[in-house]
Amino acid sequence: MKRIHMIKTTKTKSIRLLALFVAFAVCFGCLAGCYKSNTDYDSESYYFEDLAYRRPNIDRLYELGDKIEEKKDSVFAALDIYNSLSEMFDIYSNVMAMDGLLQIYTNRDVTDEYLANESFEISSALTDVQNTLWRAVDSVATGAGGWLTRVFVDTEALLMQFGGSYGGETDEEREFKELTVRELSLLKDFTVANGNEYAVDGDAYDFLYPIPDGAKEYTDNGDGTKTWLLTTDEIYLLLDEGYISGQVANEMLGDIEYQRFEVFGEIYTELVEVRNKIAENKGYAGNYGEYAYKELFGRDFTLAEVHEIRDSLKSVILDLIYKISEQSDKTDFDAADQYADRVYSAGIINSARPVLADISERFTDVLDNMEETGYCDLEYDDKKMDVSFTMTLPVIDKPFIFIQPSEHATTVDVSTFFHEFGHYFHQSVVPEARYTNDVDTAEVLSQALELIVTKYYGKFYPDREMASGCRADTVRRLLNSFIDALIVDEFEERTFTEENLTPERASEIYLEVLAKYGIDYSYDDVSRNSWVNIYHIFAYPFYYISYGVSAVAAAAIYNAEDPVAAYMDFCDNTATKSLKENCEACSLGDPVDAAKITETFTTLVNAVLADDGN
Repeated sequence: MKRIHMIKTTKTKSIRLLALFVAFAVCFGCLAGCYKSNTDYDSESYYFEDLAYRRPNIDRLYELGDKIEEKKDSVFAALDIYNSLSEMFDIYSNVMAMDGLLQIYTNRDVTDEYLANESFEISSALTDVQNTLWRAVDSVATGAGGWLTRVFVDTEALLMQFGGSYGGETDEEREFKELTVRELSLLKDFTVANGNEYAVDGDAYDFLYPIPDGAKEYTDNGDGTKTWLLTTDEIYLLLDEGYISGQVANEMLGDIEYQRFEVFGEIYTELVEVRNKIAENKGYAGNYGEYAYKELFGRDFTLAEVHEIRDSLKSVILDLIYKISEQSDKTDFDAADQYADRVYSAGIINSARPVLADISERFTDVLDNMEETGYCDLEYDDKKMDVSFTMTLPVIDKPFIFIQPSEHATTVDVSTFFHEFGHYFHQSVVPEARYTNDVDTAEVLSQALELIVTKYYGKFYPDREMASGCRADTVRRLLNSFIDALIVDEFEERTFTEENLTPERASEIYLEVLAKYGIDYSYDDVSRNSWVNIYHIFAYPFYYISYGVSAVAAAAIYNAEDPVAAYMDFCDNTATKSLKENCEACSLGDPVDAAKITETFTTLVNAVLADDGN
């Protein structure tokens, strides 16, 4: 925002005061209802490459807050107070922008401990920063000079940004802040742990052949022997090249998985303890799941409704997965993955453009802008977090796609791009969706686009049979995501309600939940502790059910007479409607009703099986 500077004058005191009042009113008119700074980010056209992390001057914000508190009772300090508050808003905007950038950068390079520490420091300071700004705005509105703001501007717009008049921190608020800082500290540990290299000493295993030159050589033991530490990727390479047997590879992978389990298991169990205290602090004692459903994700369905569909739909969905797998299993996925790798390597944006153009010009307009401004990271890098997501960067107010594809891209990576682009499109065309916690609605649009694109797989794959097989595989993965969502949600609910949870007990719970779905990992050292590899249970607890519930609405959109029109209607409605409301408005049915879910998924599977490709 542009600052208004007073010009000194020799006029009388009353005229100076009048000028002061006018300036004060105009200035606060610019501020009211808006805490986005225009100092550093004054355009929607900046490019991502022009952005760079710089540590915000948070101490300066605190100093300015103290200054306003000191001068709040002086009418003649009004201009100084205004300039101080304006600068505080600039700093606050920069804090928010930098916090968003760090979320990208820490996932881009998980080995960079400096970035991990910066992310922790900035995120941990957010509550204090917001409270300081809140207190400053309240001081301006309620101090001796407050009548100025009441006469000339609506300071209520500013106060409501922070929940009303600032009454000081309560004991509960201080406790909540301490708990969230501890939660952030554990998430920093989680990020750093993901950047660590996990390996086994190759000399401890029975090799069929000598270790090849391509393996990593570490220290010379000084006795004519060398220690070879082998990572997961190297173990698979040795297996593929016939240097080790499958049994030896499994032993190595099991040892690496156990190393990860020892580290991540302790982080998870402490996160559960801290988060249960957060739920208790917010009035949800003993039920973090309900707290997450309502407070974190704003869902319009409950855990109780999910309980009803867990058992009733299990066999139905598993039967449909088996049915669609008969079609997808006919496909030579080694060959399909080779084509997918060519598609991705040629530039996934360029490869996707003709498909999206055939679907709707609205898609290509957004795609072109994304490519031009560079708000995406789509290429493989071994330093990146093994995760894909789309987020809107605060203040900068533009979405960003982050994808870590396979080193050699697969059909799944191609599908993942369209999934994330569905999120990007949604956040681009519906501003209200950029900062909402309604993840269920967001996941509908990502998964629905994945499905719609399968109708155009003939542009990616060389023949109808391969296109049909890949389409069936996309539907199979959609159905699997529904089952996975139920599994993970039940696993999380049980771990959060388990007394004195330990990592070992968490693994037992994981095996018990899997067994209900006919999956037996009890004998498999690699898989029994694999729950520690589920990113969301650490970073976004109770998020996973969104992939299941939204899959129902996504399938209903695909089943519609005009899927693209249904997609666009659902997208445009997200500005004003919750998931269930939107499904009803678009005639998609209740996404948590067992009978409707069965009907929707059955219709989808039968339609795909009836279509043998493009």
